[in-house]
Amino acid sequence: MDELNILLNKINELDESKLKYVKNNLSSSLLSDNNNLQVDDLKIKIIENDKVNFNDINIAKKIKDIVNKLPKSLSLIEKVRYLYKKLGILFSYDYRVAYDTQFINNKKIDFENYIGNYQTCLQISYILNELLNKIDGISSKIIARKLNNMRGAYGEDHVANEVTIKIDDNTYETYLLDLTLDLYLIQSGCRTKHFGFESSTEKNYDIIPQMDNDEMDKNLGLLNNNSYLDEIIKKIKFILNNTNLENPRDYINYRLIIINSLMKKYTGYHEAKQFINLLFKELLNCNYKEFNLYKRENEEITNFKTIYKIEFQNYSKWIIYTNKLGFISIDCNIIKYLLNTDWITRSNYLIQEIESNTIQI
Repeated sequence: MDELNILLNKINELDESKLKYVKNNLSSSLLSDNNNLQVDDLKIKIIENDKVNFNDINIAKKIKDIVNKLPKSLSLIEKVRYLYKKLGILFSYDYRVAYDTQFINNKKIDFENYIGNYQTCLQISYILNELLNKIDGISSKIIARKLNNMRGAYGEDHVANEVTIKIDDNTYETYLLDLTLDLYLIQSGCRTKHFGFESSTEKNYDIIPQMDNDEMDKNLGLLNNNSYLDEIIKKIKFILNNTNLENPRDYINYRLIIINSLMKKYTGYHEAKQFINLLFKELLNCNYKEFNLYKRENEEITNFKTIYKIEFQNYSKWIIYTNKLGFISIDCNIIKYLLNTDWITRSNYLIQEIESNTIQI
């Protein structure tokens, strides 16, 4: 969180001359719009070599350590919160399930010896379920959720946890917990949105106020500097909305610089992508569309990238997100090259744009 406070201070100090300096320095960066053959070759090389690492990390021991270190003095709801947030740091959502259903059920779960960090909602809910059901006074079961109306939905087969906590001999409270949807928020240092904070059309669940979740995180030592990243984003949003940039190119590029600076290093690409959507929604203040590209080698997905088309007034900018270097500006030639070299997209709109050569940058 310290580096974000430093960034916030830097933004606060920006005057017109410093802003001009920032923009001038960007002219040679990978986010700039100055494309030529040499720069294009460099960008293509970065995109091709920046492969997603799907090699699982064995987190079985880390999960054991979390359970062993669970303080006995905590209340039941605090124990649930502790396990939820600690597990949320470890997992990466295996989004390959959207392209190949073999990844739904082929994940090995061996609590004693092996649990990989790349999991689908089925395994994540199962693991949380098993841990919670070992605690007296807590019962958990896996339930189906339909998320078709949500951006980045996991489909009709998505599952979560229904957790019942004993308050006293005659009182129980039941909450809906969806750790898979909260992974990117936990790993980003943001407030959770799916820990006892939702109900459903099928059942009326008890609700935990965010104020209570905030208080639990402070008491459990799960909050850096007693603050969430949400507060920093809110302050930066205010500053950006009070920064006058009439040129649409400068307007977009300046906001992308700030968003790029807020990006963290994620083990999983999906969590990074979800965080980008959050930052775009809060800080970009432009219309944008996203398109996914992936590449297979020997029937396995070995690379995955997201392209964004950002529009403001009469200006359009296309960028691609890379794991190591963040956003890189691209043009029609780069996208054409990727699609002609075994990269695959399911977006007819992107293909139509390429074929009609209407991309502007």
